[in-house]
Amino acid sequence: MTCFWTGILSRLSLDYINKTLKVRFDSKPNPKEFIVSLINNAKLTTDVKWNDEQLTSKMMDENLEWVNSYKVDGIYQGHDCSICDPFLLLICQLFVVDIHHNYDGKFIIYTNSKNTNGLILSFMSDKGHFW
Repeated sequence: MTCFWTGILSRLSLDYINKTLKVRFDSKPNPKEFIVSLINNAKLTTDVKWNDEQLTSKMMDENLEWVNSYKVDGIYQGHDCSICDPFLLLICQLFVVDIHHNYDGKFIIYTNSKNTNGLILSFMSDKGHFW
């Protein structure tokens, strides 16, 4: 079950993925390839606010550690998306976008301070599915 990753990939163009992650996919990557590329480009999310709150250094460090230790082979058991998800923070940072996430009726906003183009990725999820 890779609905989290499929949902994210559905919002990003191939050109934007290649440019941002410094890769050369000929077609949209599969979820596993995408995750590996994200991990290879992982960094602190210094430009990102979560629900208009600046992340602490400790939180950024823990999120980066979490991303770097992610078990890519386990993606077919699903991604347990958290209310402040380290991968959504990282995608917001790397792709210089804002993310609006309706998480089981709770509206969460990830904001990148360098997003001058107003790019927004919108997602919804419940306790078992992400789209």
